Amino acid sequence: MINELITFSILFSIVGSCIWFFGKCWELKDWNNGFCGKCGEKWENFDTDSQGGRGYTCLDNHYIWCSYNVDKNYIRNKK
Repeated sequence: MINELITFSILFSIVGSCIWFFGKCWELKDWNNGFCGKCGEKWENFDTDSQGGRGYTCLDNHYIWCSYNVDKNYIRNKK
């Protein structure tokens, strides 16, 4: 019983870490240093959801949502 619990805990931690890592990589790719990857226009913040996710849009109406701190320099410069 203890071995199964330890195995489950380790697998759960590994899977959770992988989800976090790939989610952050995906957002970092979409963020593209503050510029839309489709048209090259600068991202502008348009909303923050109740969970703290930040929504960005470009002049061509493409949009992304950031929940990880891939946009931290943008937020810091806006203050």
